Amino acid sequence: MVIMLGDLYDRGGDTYIFGPHGLTTAKYAMLATIAGSPVPLSMTQLRECVMKSAANLTQMIDALERDGLVRRQAMPKDRRVNLVEITDAGRDRVAQVEAFMRSTMAAYFQGFSDTELREFARLLQHFAAHELAAMKIPPIPPHQTT
Repeated sequence: MVIMLGDLYDRGGDTYIFGPHGLTTAKYAMLATIAGSPVPLSMTQLRECVMKSAANLTQMIDALERDGLVRRQAMPKDRRVNLVEITDAGRDRVAQVEAFMRSTMAAYFQGFSDTELREFARLLQHFAAHELAAMKIPPIPPHQTT
């Protein structure tokens, strides 16, 4: 069930939420992960966070860098390691998407009581935890915005 909801989120997100901001669901997830980190992340750290293959991750970072949303820099102590950090334009894009998502979600959930929304969120978290455990995937840490 959670996988079906995730697929719906990916397809709908690409079209209605992230697409108008020049992103896909996957690119937004990557950008939000980078934005939520207090320090630049290595490609290895990013791959672990978003569970992408090295080639897919490199292509995604290349695209985000071309769009001016992230930048790579060599790690000072080991120039073989590239660190990825968000740019001001990337922070602005994340803020725009999050504001759009908040207003969209407010419209979607209009008419539901706070109690109903809390119960809905609790049930989604419960389903997600069971699905992740069944697939032996570690829990996803809560998203933090900066």
